[in-house]
Amino acid sequence: MPSLRAFASANSRAARTLRRPIDFWSAQAGSSADVLIVLGAALHRNGQMSALLHERVAIGANAFLQGAGRWLLVTGKNEAPTMAKAALALGVPPASVLVEDQAQSTRENAVFCAEIMRAQGAKTALLITQPFHRPRALRCFRKIGVDARVLDFPTETETASVIAREYVALSLYFARGWIGRW
Repeated sequence: MPSLRAFASANSRAARTLRRPIDFWSAQAGSSADVLIVLGAALHRNGQMSALLHERVAIGANAFLQGAGRWLLVTGKNEAPTMAKAALALGVPPASVLVEDQAQSTRENAVFCAEIMRAQGAKTALLITQPFHRPRALRCFRKIGVDARVLDFPTETETASVIAREYVALSLYFARGWIGRW
C-alpha cells in the first residue's frame, strides 16, 4: 500500500505538470489598479473560509495595505460577507471594502464586479486568485471589457484535482462563449 508521503509527492508532481500551460498567465501580472478584486471560493460547511479562500483574502488585504488599490472588492454570493469580515480584521478600513454578494460563478464575478466598478468610477482591476484560476478569471473580466490584470503570488493551496477541475471549467466557459481563445 502506498504511503501518504508517496501520494503527496505524486500529487505535487501532477500539479506541477498540469500547471505548466497556466504559468503563461503570470505574464499578465500587475502591481496596482483602481480596485483589487478578491475572487470567492466555496466556504466549508461550517461557514469558515477554506485555506484557498483565506489565502486570497490575506493576499488581497496585504496588497491593499501596501497601496496597490483604492478599494478592495470581495465577490461571491455566500462567501463575500465572510471575506469582508476577514479583510476588516486584517486592517482594511471599512470605507475601502466593497462587497459583491450575488455572483455564483467566475463569469458572474466579472459581470457584477464590473457594475460595481462603473458605479465607483474605477477603470482598472487587479484580480486576486491562485495561478490555476487566473486564466479563466482574467479572460472572463476582459471578455466583458474590464481592464484587468492579475496579482502574481506564490501559493501553497494548489493540488492536481483543483487544476484538473479548472481545465474542465475552461473548456465549459469556452464552449459557452464566456471566454475567447487563448
